[in-house]
Amino acid sequence: MNFLRLIGLIATLVIFLCCAVPLQFLAQRRFPHLSARMTQNFAQLLLRILRIRINCATRSERTGARLLIANHISWIDILALASVESASFVGKSEIARWPLVSTFAKVERTIYIDRKRRRSIIPANRMMADCLASNRDVLLFPEGTTGAGNGLLKFHSSHFAAPGLALTAMPERESVPVQPILIRYSSATAAWIGDMSLIPHIWQVLREKPIVCELLYGPALDHQRDTNRKVMTQKARAIMECLQEAPELEARHAATSRQIIQPGRPMLVPVQNSSHSPGMEREPAGSSWCGLSFEESAASLTACRADSESMRQFTGN
Repeated sequence: MNFLRLIGLIATLVIFLCCAVPLQFLAQRRFPHLSARMTQNFAQLLLRILRIRINCATRSERTGARLLIANHISWIDILALASVESASFVGKSEIARWPLVSTFAKVERTIYIDRKRRRSIIPANRMMADCLASNRDVLLFPEGTTGAGNGLLKFHSSHFAAPGLALTAMPERESVPVQPILIRYSSATAAWIGDMSLIPHIWQVLREKPIVCELLYGPALDHQRDTNRKVMTQKARAIMECLQEAPELEARHAATSRQIIQPGRPMLVPVQNSSHSPGMEREPAGSSWCGLSFEESAASLTACRADSESMRQFTGN
């Protein structure tokens, strides 16, 4: 069965790259929502073959281009986030040389950064700003590498300058939202760290029992024209540390889940009596935050905002 899933995974990649990618190139300018839907459907199909279920909880609604930031654990992170968000990823330059993956990355307008050359930071920030100014979300992994998932690594602040650059091209906008997202997995097998090779790790995931990936959205932060990028980095990290303390969503919902997809805006819907296909578990929009009750949500948000306020007082901003 694992071997059959591997064959299905390869077949899906080949068919998508041969058929869907050319259509996406044509649809990007005239039908961007169709292009986003195709990407989300593709990511969801791959996740289903890998037997990875996404539990997503969020109250935020998209009112303009956002800088999405997330912790980085595995290559699965990209599929998980692409299944609910439409954004340009900031990735390492090596991806451009990966077979098949590089074609998909090009369609999604991936922004490459050479982590061995600091001079590549400025042009990457300009490309991030261009995306934000054109009303396209940008996804950043501020840790710059993958971790085991049992804690956050150091956040690098260099690319937090991009929203400020974007605002210079958008005089009508006062701020750009910075949206923290915490990624958690139910199995340590999902972690892709160190010098692990990609293909053996994919096979390891295929052999593993079904994995649950949780996407926890924290309160968005406003990056204004005079915002200090280092202070913003600290605030975003403080929120994600709070999110780490949130109880698992799996304990809040039934094991059987069903999904409704809205491109670019992950909305949560009840899982009972739904006729939609399984794969993602979603929660009623506005009912809770990170799978918590109203009381727990308020307490968590208060703690996050208190941390942010303490940092603001400490830095004088």
